[in-house]
Amino acid sequence: MDAYAELRIRRVGMSASGRDACHLFMEAMNSLETGRRNWYPGHVDLVKFLIDSMWSISSNWARQRRSTGHVQVPETDLIRYSEQGEELDTALERAQPKGPSPEEQLVRNEFQTEEQLVQEIKKSFRR
Repeated sequence: MDAYAELRIRRVGMSASGRDACHLFMEAMNSLETGRRNWYPGHVDLVKFLIDSMWSISSNWARQRRSTGHVQVPETDLIRYSEQGEELDTALERAQPKGPSPEEQLVRNEFQTEEQLVQEIKKSFRR
């Protein structure tokens, strides 16, 4: 069963989105346990049922990728660590400006406090 799961992961390639053979097998087991897939012992043995489930699950991953053009990447795969084992900032966190916001700059440059800025804005709307 492990060999089949490995084969399916290789077959669907990047559509597996960081999932491994163990994940695929656990998905198949979970689908049985939760009742998303029904097993009829009189018609098919457990091994055949799980193999068919793994085929279906991995095929759905590939189909989803083909239809949307997107690869779903688990959030845990986006976490990066330094050589010292510390979690590094994400690209989004690194893209955030380090300095003050435009509003903060305006307060610093033009006004003594935020309250003064608010009063100035209110004045501009009075007639």
